[in-house]
Amino acid sequence: MMKLALGIGSSPNMVAPVKKMADTLGYRPAYFSRVFKRVVGEAPRDFIVRVRLERAQRLLTKRLLTIKKIAERLGYRNAYFFSHQFKAKVGLSPSAYRRAALRKVPASSRAGTRKKV
Repeated sequence: MMKLALGIGSSPNMVAPVKKMADTLGYRPAYFSRVFKRVVGEAPRDFIVRVRLERAQRLLTKRLLTIKKIAERLGYRNAYFFSHQFKAKVGLSPSAYRRAALRKVPASSRAGTRKKV
C-alpha cells in the first residue's frame, strides 16, 4: 500500500480509479479502501485529492502554466471541477491563490517574470 501511495504521490495525473487499483491487487473496493486508510492514514480518494491539490499549489506559485494546463497536468478532465475542488479544500480559487502567492514572492525570484530595470 505504501508503494502504491508513493506512486500516487509521484504521478497524481496517472492515478487509476479506486476500483481498478483494488482489482489490480485482488481486493474488493471497500476492503481496499479500508486497508489503504489503515496503512496510509487517509481514504484513497482523499489522499489522491490532497496530493493533487498540494502539487497544484506548487504549480500555481509559478506563472509557467495556465490554470487549465495545471488541471490537465494533474489528471483533471475539467478545469471547472478542478477550480471548484481547489476552492472547496484550500479556501481560495486557483487564480486568487496564485495572486496571493505571487504577492508574497519577491519579483526577482518569480519564474517567468523579468526584473524591472
